[in-house]
Amino acid sequence: MVEVYKDILNPAEYEALETTFTSDEFSWYFSPHHLDSKFNPEEPDLWHFTHSIFDDKQTSIVHGGIRGDSKVLAQRNSPFYQIVTEGIVSFMEQVHGTSQLQRCKANLYTNQGKQVHYNDHVDQADYGEKEILIAILSIGESNGGTVVGDIFYKSHKNQLIVLNNVSHHGVSQTDSQTRICINYNFER
Repeated sequence: MVEVYKDILNPAEYEALETTFTSDEFSWYFSPHHLDSKFNPEEPDLWHFTHSIFDDKQTSIVHGGIRGDSKVLAQRNSPFYQIVTEGIVSFMEQVHGTSQLQRCKANLYTNQGKQVHYNDHVDQADYGEKEILIAILSIGESNGGTVVGDIFYKSHKNQLIVLNNVSHHGVSQTDSQTRICINYNFER
C-alpha cells in the first residue's frame, strides 16, 4: 500500500517548514553512510545529512544530531518538534487512525551530479509490515524521490507519501542543490 497526498499542509504551514529547513542557520548533521555511522569505501556515494526530530524508543539507526539516552523514551531531539509534527500527526490521526509517532527524522541529500540510489531498507526492522506506517514529506521540488518496490515517487513540494513498513530507498537529485524530506514512523 502506497498513498500519495499532494498539498498536504496548508500554505502557511508548508512555507514555515520550507523556510526552516532551507535556512543557512538550520543544523544538519553529516552521516558518512546511509545506514551506518561509519564510511563504507565500497559505497562512497551513500552519504547524506540528517536531523533527528523525535525518537520514542531511541531506535538503532543513524541519528542526526542529539543522540538521546537509550533508557529514556519519547525524546524530542530537536527544537523544531512542534512545527514538524503538528500538521502531519493531525492528518495521520484523521485519515489513518494513528497519531502514535515513533520516530521523525529529516534527510538532506546534496546534488552529486548523478542520481544516487541509496540502499533498500525497512525503517523499523523490529516491527512487521502492518505495525508501522511510514510517511515521507517532501520539502521542495527535485527529480529525486523515493522508490517503493519498482515504483519511483518523484519529490514534489508539500507531498506526503504514506506506506507500510516495507523496503524502500531514497534517490538523490540532479536538478537542484538539495533534496529534503522528513521521514515519520507511526505505530498503528
